Amino acid sequence: MKDYSNLVIYMAYYTPQQHALLLKLADDRNKLNDTWKEWFEGFIKAKEQLPGDCEIEDFYVDVEKMDAHFRKNNMLNIGANRAKYVTEQGMLAHNKRRKF
Repeated sequence: MKDYSNLVIYMAYYTPQQHALLLKLADDRNKLNDTWKEWFEGFIKAKEQLPGDCEIEDFYVDVEKMDAHFRKNNMLNIGANRAKYVTEQGMLAHNKRRKF
């Protein structure tokens, strides 16, 4: 059995307003849930399927800030890039909180 006790998983969390904005800006709109409620149900299910011994951190996404990052770096606003952004930004925030 694998040990996930040192693993931190950052999960994108969208408020209903941010989810609505994401639907307007995403390049892969057809792959997204139509409502925040549908998205939230999937969010909870995904969290339940993760290993119990890993640390899960919700990362509140500012969609405008994320989209600006994508435009600045000539990236599409798609799932893979959103996941990478959340992981990178989550790690930065985590390291700022951490004391060495």
